[in-house]
Amino acid sequence: ASMKLQTEVLVDHLMHLDINNEEKDIITKYTSRFLNDNARLEDQLDSHLQLSRVERHAPVNLTPIQLHNFLKTEVKRFPSDILFDFSQLSDEVVIMADEFALKTIIRNLIDNSIKHARVSPLKISITSKITDKVVISYTDNGDSFTGEPKELGQLFYKHNSPMGSGIGIYIIKKLMQQMQGSCAIKAKSQVSYLLEFRGKDQ
Repeated sequence: ASMKLQTEVLVDHLMHLDINNEEKDIITKYTSRFLNDNARLEDQLDSHLQLSRVERHAPVNLTPIQLHNFLKTEVKRFPSDILFDFSQLSDEVVIMADEFALKTIIRNLIDNSIKHARVSPLKISITSKITDKVVISYTDNGDSFTGEPKELGQLFYKHNSPMGSGIGIYIIKKLMQQMQGSCAIKAKSQVSYLLEFRGKDQ
């Protein structure tokens, strides 16, 4: 939090410095990278904290969350060149979720896309469908998955990737179970996630 705050102060101070645009662009580039790296470090710490919580079966606090507004706030912490598509996500969708757990789930999904998609620009689509539950579909335009789909979600499973810790999807599945929902993973041409939540009136 201290590193993030000090970097944000530097960025704000930079805007008022009388230096040429080329030098300003260079400084902006590296301060932006630092803020992004800081956000990823924060997410890793949160993930390990959540891993500890799910292994201890710590209780969750389910409250109504308006998903569209929640996501619009969350994606602001990620690089601006990621293209998010919420056009098929209704503004009216309200789910019952633990706010801290939901942040961990969304951040892990997006972080997985950043690490493993290997495409530019990265496009992430989140859609909703209401049946007897609220079903949220998460997909990106990344490369196809070549590992064993049944292993996805196993603790520390990373296939052949040197990236990540192998705990993200495991935490997602455990948190969804604790919130009386579920997480299904499809790995055909691309990996997609189906998150099933209780609705507000369910």
